[in-house]
Amino acid sequence: MLRRFFSPRWQHRNAEVRERAVAELDPASDEALSILATLARGDASEQVRAAATSRLQDFQLLDEIIHQDRAASVRDSAAARVCALLAGTAEQSPIAENRLRMIRLTDNPQVLLHVARESPDPKSRLAAIDRLEAPQRLFELAVHAPGERERLAAAQRLEEPELLRRLVREGRDKRVLRHARERLKALQQAEQEHERRERERAQLLEQLDTWSRRTPDSLYRHRLGQLERQWRELADDAPQEQQQQARALLEACTRQLAEHEQLEQTQRETEQAHRDQQNAIEQLRALREQIDPETWEHESGNIRAAVATQRRRWENAITTAEPDETARQHFATLLESWERALDLFARLRTTEEGETAQPEAAPEELAGQWPEDIPAPASLSARPEVVEQAPPAQPDDDRFRPVLAGLHRELRQRNLRQVNRLWHRAEKLLEERDNPEVRRRLEKLRPERDELRDWHDFAASPKKEELCRRMEELAATEMDPPEKATAVQALHEEWRALMSSDQEADQALWDRFRQASDRAYEPCREHFRELDAERAANLEKRAGLCDQLHDFIEQQDWDHADWSAVWEIRRRAPEEWHQYEPVRFTDAREVGQRFSALLRELDRRLDEASARHAEDLERLTAEAEALAEKESPEEAVEAARTLQQRWKQAGWVLPRQYRPLNKRFRRACDRIFAARDENRKARREEFEQQAATLKEALDQLASLLDAPVGELDTDALGRQLETVTSLPCPPREKELERRRDELRDRARHIRRELPRWHQWHQCLQQFRNAPASEDTPAQRELAVAAEVLAGLDSPEDAREERMAWQLEQLPRAMKGSDKNEPALPKVLQVLKDSSVTPENGLDPALRERLMRVLESLEPKL
Repeated sequence: MLRRFFSPRWQHRNAEVRERAVAELDPASDEALSILATLARGDASEQVRAAATSRLQDFQLLDEIIHQDRAASVRDSAAARVCALLAGTAEQSPIAENRLRMIRLTDNPQVLLHVARESPDPKSRLAAIDRLEAPQRLFELAVHAPGERERLAAAQRLEEPELLRRLVREGRDKRVLRHARERLKALQQAEQEHERRERERAQLLEQLDTWSRRTPDSLYRHRLGQLERQWRELADDAPQEQQQQARALLEACTRQLAEHEQLEQTQRETEQAHRDQQNAIEQLRALREQIDPETWEHESGNIRAAVATQRRRWENAITTAEPDETARQHFATLLESWERALDLFARLRTTEEGETAQPEAAPEELAGQWPEDIPAPASLSARPEVVEQAPPAQPDDDRFRPVLAGLHRELRQRNLRQVNRLWHRAEKLLEERDNPEVRRRLEKLRPERDELRDWHDFAASPKKEELCRRMEELAATEMDPPEKATAVQALHEEWRALMSSDQEADQALWDRFRQASDRAYEPCREHFRELDAERAANLEKRAGLCDQLHDFIEQQDWDHADWSAVWEIRRRAPEEWHQYEPVRFTDAREVGQRFSALLRELDRRLDEASARHAEDLERLTAEAEALAEKESPEEAVEAARTLQQRWKQAGWVLPRQYRPLNKRFRRACDRIFAARDENRKARREEFEQQAATLKEALDQLASLLDAPVGELDTDALGRQLETVTSLPCPPREKELERRRDELRDRARHIRRELPRWHQWHQCLQQFRNAPASEDTPAQRELAVAAEVLAGLDSPEDAREERMAWQLEQLPRAMKGSDKNEPALPKVLQVLKDSSVTPENGLDPALRERLMRVLESLEPKL
């Protein structure tokens, strides 16, 4: 029972008693903290729990109460206690380092806002602002936080444009306002940039979609490359859907371009093959016009090589593209004519091997067989026409007559190749129309033919073996393609000289020779194919360049053209044109004429624009030259700067016109600025002279002012002061002006105070030199009056006299007429009005007192 009467007050039945007991607990003791925790967790009274909570120091327990207590007042008390502890306003708050660590860990916006507003520690306030995320709370701190640093820190965390605009209207710090304006401007620019990129991405995707359905042309690859580069620049912040769409469109464009280029490559190869076929025909036709009768004697090998080259060219071309029937027949006719001419010329030049030839009838025979469309050799055309006597037993059919005559002739000349050709011709004619006489004649000539064939095989086979070996060596030899092609042609010429018309006899060696020839010529074929392809590609690039120039001219808005860019295109177009070399001149003639016409069109438009703009520049130049004569350099300079801006904004002019105008304009502007510089130089020299004169005058005034007070000459000081006042001070000589003001004020002060100083000094000397005498009431009264007026203390034995004098002067002091008057004039007047004179003598003690008063009142000069 006694325990019930003596239980602790915090366990009392009455809640008010428990609440008062909570206030009396000392939180510094562990027992008190335990009691507070018990009451905060489980007391029946809401007020007691709230009071106990307001004194807790355990953040974990406070957080538990905030989340679990059923009473709002208790939760509010716990939240307020947390705020106070973290803000450092409570007596039991953690040390600053612990508070900062806990502030950086909490994310409670109310706690952070309280710390940012109420904490006395700047670091805690800044840490709380750094953790705060709520934009509205940051805005409130940017406007109402206690310190400028905190307001600026809160403003730097704001990212919402609307709150930044409010901050610009309601903010009170220059730095905060400047940051808000700059950040708002940056956000607006970022938003505009984002919208711009969105628009450009949408437009680019539309262009890619259009481009993916467009048939590729010469500009397709270049434009696709531009679109791809533009997309890479915009793809960083693009949505995934747009990136997938762009990737698909680019792949479609690339695939379409590859298919188009493959088709074009095939077409180019086909067209090149047709061109090669046509060129082969043209070259054979042109060769007829390039030779004359004398050419055969010295250029027969070159003619044979040229014909062989065109034959190989034709054969290579028809493997790629099938020629039309007309071209095939035309080439066959030309080739047959040339081969017959070459064969006839070889027969003309061939001498018999082993027996003497009988050429008396041969030239006439050859002349009769020579192709009509090819000029005959001089040695053949110069011989007189002799009618060959036919053999006595001539067949009746005229078709056999030249064949049999040729067989007799060729057998005599031992020309197996022609013999075999004519023999086969005769057999073909007999198949068409049998003639016993011709058969008898052929059988009679057969032994001679067989003998010639045996002899030819014996003589030619080793040579053909040697030619095969040489061709195989040539195939294995590394040489320049043109040189190797010439060597291959020379070996072919030697082979033809040994070749007979009996293909079956020569077939094995011919196959070997041809295979070696194909291997040897393969690098040459590739070289000439590449050379032709390069020429064709360059011609196509030149045509593409013409297309680009044509599209540029047609699509350009000439009323708002960028003439500098147009001029750059005009300047670089010929450079790019000459990069596309080599080309075949005959093929490039039409493209070259088109290119020249396009350049002339650009030149015409550039000349017209330059003429218009040159008039503006001429007017500006005339105005600048007129300004150079203006009397006011500063006004001329301002006007010249305006003219320079107008010059920059003027239109483009051709360099040959611009250079002289620009030279005149610059010369006029240089004259204007030179005149300004001369004027400034003269003014600078004038200011320097003024500064030197004023400095000298100030030095003289300072010298006068630094003289001993007794030696100061007020008249000289006044004259020098007038001189200094009358001299001008240069505008930028602030230090000199400050010194002038100081010395002038000091001189005026000295001139004003110097008479009073002389009075003071005279009076001081009089009392200092006064003879000694006994004191009198008048002397004591005078000493007390001087001390009172000077504000000095009087000796102890003079206090009654001091009081009496002050009472005597009280009515006058109450009127206040001389309240603001300095002490020195009053003391001098009292000394002057007193009946005590220094000449009559003064008590030494009283004189010391008066001397002390005067010394304390020395005027400051």
